[in-house]
Amino acid sequence: MKPFLLPIFLFIATGSYSQDLKKVILRDCGKNISEIYQVRREDISIKEGLYQKFFCFITDTIKDYVINPDAQKQVIKEMGYYKNGKKDSLWTTYSYSNQLNEQGIYKEDVKIGIWEKVKKIANGYMHERYDYINNKPLDPYFQLFTNYPNYAVENEIQGVVRLTYELKKDCSIENIKVLNSVGGGCDEEAIRKTKRLYELMKVYNCKCEEKTKLDEVEFRLD
Repeated sequence: MKPFLLPIFLFIATGSYSQDLKKVILRDCGKNISEIYQVRREDISIKEGLYQKFFCFITDTIKDYVINPDAQKQVIKEMGYYKNGKKDSLWTTYSYSNQLNEQGIYKEDVKIGIWEKVKKIANGYMHERYDYINNKPLDPYFQLFTNYPNYAVENEIQGVVRLTYELKKDCSIENIKVLNSVGGGCDEEAIRKTKRLYELMKVYNCKCEEKTKLDEVEFRLD
């Protein structure tokens, strides 16, 4: 959604006030700040339209807004839109690793809807979520890395490991079996990753439905 909305929003934000806005470019890497935004000429304390904050290590080459969505992920630390001096749009922050840090929607400076915050954990990331509609936390979800076994890499072993297991309501799993084996240590890694996922879900009191599950873990050499 974002790649299509950004240019449109920029046109709306700048077009409506093009005669009344002043662009501000701030660079202060000592404070890890580099920003581009617009303010109203009659009151420079009121921001209007697109706001972007950049990581300092790239700021010398930034002279204007970055619209390309792929480039945004590489250089932008924080981005959103102001309306009448208040945050009023999808708002996103990134970490140095180009990983999403936090994302959600502001309406007149107030967080609304479901917000997501990403935290680094051992061998992956945890995506925390909070529902501002009902004012309650939601179950997190987990993004775990696959550790490609050295033997499989050296022997160029690739494929998809298919697993089946019984999932319990407390997020524990039983009777895990390999339906499609790849070998080279990939089966064991797929099992480890699956067990780790449900261990985390159990620790964070996630809700699970009791059922038989079929999962796939892909091993692909780039």
